[in-house]
Amino acid sequence: MQYKIPLFVLLFWMIALPVLASSLEIEADDALEWDRKNGVFTARGNAVVVYGSTTLKADLLTAHYTEQADGNMTIQKIVATGQPKAIKGDDIITANLMTAYMANSQLDHIKAEGGVKITTPTEQAESKYATYKTATEVATMQGDVSIKRGANILLGDKAEFNLKTDTARLTAAPLKADGTKTRVRGVFYLDSKDNNKSVDSQ
Repeated sequence: MQYKIPLFVLLFWMIALPVLASSLEIEADDALEWDRKNGVFTARGNAVVVYGSTTLKADLLTAHYTEQADGNMTIQKIVATGQPKAIKGDDIITANLMTAYMANSQLDHIKAEGGVKITTPTEQAESKYATYKTATEVATMQGDVSIKRGANILLGDKAEFNLKTDTARLTAAPLKADGTKTRVRGVFYLDSKDNNKSVDSQ
């Protein structure tokens, strides 16, 4: 059986406290669990959180919150494990672990760790870690970064990938202790029809 309960309604129903001003909707196939003592709310089984235009999916979603003196609740972060996926429009981010951080009752940024993949209608980007700012739609990627468009590929240690403007800037890793440095690398096929990406590397 699938449960589909807006979080602010659930909290109001369980403890009759003032409703959150911002709507955060959570649904799951298996269970919704609330641990008021530890300030944790858990959704299990194909769990989905919808906040504005951003959707976060995972096998397990754990929301951490604080309760104010007036009874209102402020969500601090939502941890997603088990094939986590963040979706905004046509852009998709996947990783081994994701943590969504809130600020001023808004979804501020998402940290992705391990096997990070960002897919847009025209690019596929991969890295070890990434931080995605929802306001700017910029993903800061780090660790074995690769960005592909068609047959073309860019490789580096760090990248600023703007999903809104479809641009990327790649940089190399800092100097190692032995004085060596890994260079940024790009392979472009000049006859490729897909070679129209705006890229800056150094």
